[in-house]
Amino acid sequence: MEQLVGRSAPPGPVLQVCFPSARASVLENLNRQREEGQLCDLSIQVQGQVFRAHRCVLAASSPYFHDQVSVEPISH
Repeated sequence: MEQLVGRSAPPGPVLQVCFPSARASVLENLNRQREEGQLCDLSIQVQGQVFRAHRCVLAASSPYFHDQVSVEPISH
């Protein structure tokens, strides 16, 4: 058990839990949501085809998209 230093933590031991498949699970769920059109907050048109997307995923994936989606308002 380890203690957190420099953070507001409750007194006593801190248990660190690791979920090795969490990254893959998060990406799979975000992609499924995108494919089903759930929680998508913007659309991108590429060569006439429209793609629904999650703004936060685009921003985290590309400096270009980060700059584009960080500016309000964005047209849907």
